[in-house]
Amino acid sequence: MRFPCKFSRFVGGGGAALGSDTLPTTRVSPATADNCLASRIVSINGWPLSRIALIGFTTAVSPVAGSAQLYVFEDSLGVWVPLPCSAGASPTYTCGTASAPAAPIFFDAMSLIDLPHVQNDLTATSPGTTTFVLIMGAGTSPPNGRYDFALAPELTAKPF
Repeated sequence: MRFPCKFSRFVGGGGAALGSDTLPTTRVSPATADNCLASRIVSINGWPLSRIALIGFTTAVSPVAGSAQLYVFEDSLGVWVPLPCSAGASPTYTCGTASAPAAPIFFDAMSLIDLPHVQNDLTATSPGTTTFVLIMGAGTSPPNGRYDFALAPELTAKPF
């Protein structure tokens, strides 16, 4: 298993600070924003994207819970739309440590339509993609260390 989107935030120096991310005003891509995930909207079997998994790990001794908010870009309006956590999940997340790994949390994803094919992409193998961005909050007084986060689309759930 490999999560395709991984990024790090820091407390006490070393790179981008935990809690410093802001919501972009336009569409971004994984090439321009490390906290961005681009995903197919359906699996190879035709099953729709259903959830996005979030995991985290830290080098800090005792991490503090911080807010986690996932957004999807809506092309027609040109805005980022917040996505809810899946049933039973909390919009806060505590990173795991070497001695206490944390379970992933999931966000509900929308796969509304397949993009219409036009003459110039009739040979395209992708049925379309969607773009997500994760904004992680720092919580209250997080200890110094590196905080690693990873996102992955769940494309294996059979639709009802």
